[in-house]
Amino acid sequence: MDDTYISVSEMAKLHGLSRQSLIHYDNIGLFKPRKTNEKGYRFYSKHQIPYLREICFLRSMKTVSGIAYGFATNLLLRVADVCIKEGRKVVIVPREMPMSCIHLENIRKASNSGCIVVPPMLTFYNGANSVEKQIDHIIGKILMQFDIDYKNFVTWKGND
Repeated sequence: MDDTYISVSEMAKLHGLSRQSLIHYDNIGLFKPRKTNEKGYRFYSKHQIPYLREICFLRSMKTVSGIAYGFATNLLLRVADVCIKEGRKVVIVPREMPMSCIHLENIRKASNSGCIVVPPMLTFYNGANSVEKQIDHIIGKILMQFDIDYKNFVTWKGND
C-alpha cells in the first residue's frame, strides 16, 4: 500500500478513537476514508488528519474539563489545546447528563476560550419524528459548524 495512506487502525490510534468509531463515522457520512480497497479495507490520507482532529466528539466531562483548563494529557486534549491557541475551530459535543454545576462551568469556560458547544439535544420543530431523523439532525448541526453539507439534515424553515 502507498505510504501516503493510513489504515483505519492507525488513524484511530492517532486520534484516541476505536476502529469501530471511525467505521461508524464512515457509515453515517461524517468522516469518509480517502480510499477503500477491493477487500473493503479503509485507508485515509495524511491530509485528512487535521479534519478529524477538528471533530471533537467528547466521551466524558473529564475531556471537557481538560479542554477548559488546558490540561493536555492525551492526543485529543493536545489537539484541542493547539486548535484553541491557533484560533481554529473546536466543536464540543457533550453527551453526558444530567450535568452538574461543575460540568456547566467547564463548558462555559471552554466556550469562553473559543470552543463551540453543540449539545446533542432532541428537536421536534423540524419534523424529526424518529430516532434516525433525530440523529441526522444532530449530525447536521455538528457538520454545519465546519460548513459541511449533510444530505439528511433538515433545516428549520421558520413560520413563513
